[in-house]
Amino acid sequence: MANIIVCSRFPQNLKLEVLINGELKSFVINGSKTDLTANQENKNNLHGAMAMTTVDEDLYNAWLEANKDNKLVKNQFIFTAKTEKSAKAQKEELKDESTGLEGLGQEGDKRAGGKKIAKG
Repeated sequence: MANIIVCSRFPQNLKLEVLINGELKSFVINGSKTDLTANQENKNNLHGAMAMTTVDEDLYNAWLEANKDNKLVKNQFIFTAKTEKSAKAQKEELKDESTGLEGLGQEGDKRAGGKKIAKG
């Protein structure tokens, strides 16, 4: 069985399930907020954060086939890489793309109507 690196920009761990030959199989991928070793520079900021989890490739591909139209896949909240280096390169490409799950910025975040966010 070959493994693949599943990368997640979703903050929480995700348990993914798929039926294979009538049997429910599941696996958990790390969330970007829970994988603190990978996101030490971003521990208080989810923007550009990503977690990596090694998963059986056949199991992930079965899940992907059943969920190819899922927004987690289409919006690249979850994506795969063959190597850690290629995962980090993909993370770099996506670093400026907001998932919409990040906290509001303190200065002029457009999700707060461009207003300054009050502290505390």
